[in-house]
Amino acid sequence: MASINPENIKNIVSSAENGLIKKTLGGFTPESTKEALQKVANGVKQLADNAIGSVQKELQAYKGKTAQEMAELTSKKDAVILSKDKQIAEVKEKAKQQLKAATSVKTGKPKTLPNGNIETVKVNKNGARMTTETTPDGKKVNITVETIDGDIRKTKYDPVSGKSVKTYTNTNSEKVLSYDGNGKFKKAETVNIQKTNQPKPKPVSEQVIEENPGMQKIRKSYSDGSYTMIDYNPLTQKAFAGEKFNAAGKKIESFKVIPENNISTKYTTKFHPETGKISETLTESSNGLKTKVLYNEAGKIYKKVELTEQGLKRIITAKTDKYGNISESYPAIKYIYPKNSPIKEARLIQQTQLHAPDEILKMKDGSSVTIKINNNYDPYNVTIMKKGEKPKVLSDSKSINEYMEQIGKIGYRQDKQYYNNYYISK
Repeated sequence: MASINPENIKNIVSSAENGLIKKTLGGFTPESTKEALQKVANGVKQLADNAIGSVQKELQAYKGKTAQEMAELTSKKDAVILSKDKQIAEVKEKAKQQLKAATSVKTGKPKTLPNGNIETVKVNKNGARMTTETTPDGKKVNITVETIDGDIRKTKYDPVSGKSVKTYTNTNSEKVLSYDGNGKFKKAETVNIQKTNQPKPKPVSEQVIEENPGMQKIRKSYSDGSYTMIDYNPLTQKAFAGEKFNAAGKKIESFKVIPENNISTKYTTKFHPETGKISETLTESSNGLKTKVLYNEAGKIYKKVELTEQGLKRIITAKTDKYGNISESYPAIKYIYPKNSPIKEARLIQQTQLHAPDEILKMKDGSSVTIKINNNYDPYNVTIMKKGEKPKVLSDSKSINEYMEQIGKIGYRQDKQYYNNYYISK
């Protein structure tokens, strides 16, 4: 009697398991699991049809036999079909159990963390480990997935909205993915780049190649083939202008120094050597002020970083879409406060180019402060939020001013450009 070869059944199930597609957070996709089960069913059916077909051929070969002989063969065929139906059902059930084991996920016992949140660990057969941190009321805070190969994906969530805030992944390369307030992807930044310490080019020669009244032109050559042409004042013994070229002779930097009102300011411009377009400008004054402006490859400004008179670092960033288009309307403003300040950083929520009705402070003690500002640039409502405490609201001008002075908050009264994000192109 024809039968299904067990080795063929094993091959069908193995092929189905190989077709399973892993999900990012462990386990397998429902679509690939369903497809794998269907693949097993189809394969077993084909084996059974082949076996029954061999019996059918056997019956054809005995045509012309007596009715009794044909009846015996027909009974034999029926017995084969019944046996095959039973065997198909057994194989399907076995395949389902094997595939179920392949897609099974084991869940560990929930653990309470020191911060009161709950941690749950799940592990699937492929070795993927998913660790979920939730608040006591079940809201997601962090989800970390680590595969057996060491790939990690850790996503931080806003427990209030449930939206993704930031994701770290080391798949292919280490990246941090950022999301907007609606949980939509905003940008990806490569992190932990292994820097190679390239040897700094050394000066190999320096000579005066041109002499004029009150000015000398000096060529300074370096070991990597680059060189600098410097305009030098022999009376003051200071360089007042210059240009730097790479080994291919392409201009990559220029500078000039302008004295004005007892303040000397150096203006440096860097260029893309391939296109000749500006990549960066740097303004450095002898009074300590510094401004860096960054340009994209098309020559458009996308970021401005300044050191203000009050000692703050002002970062103005234009909106850039995924195609590299830059919008200069309402760029974002962020301030980094000095090390000795209780304020870590401030972020402005702009309504117009000259007015931010809200400002959010991150404090170095872990608390946050939300400040509402009126059209006269004065704070009229301050909410102080500390972990484990109820929000404290200040609404009268006296207590607000005292608190602003206590934390060293800077504003429009000290810096007229503080709330002006149009300043990026000025």
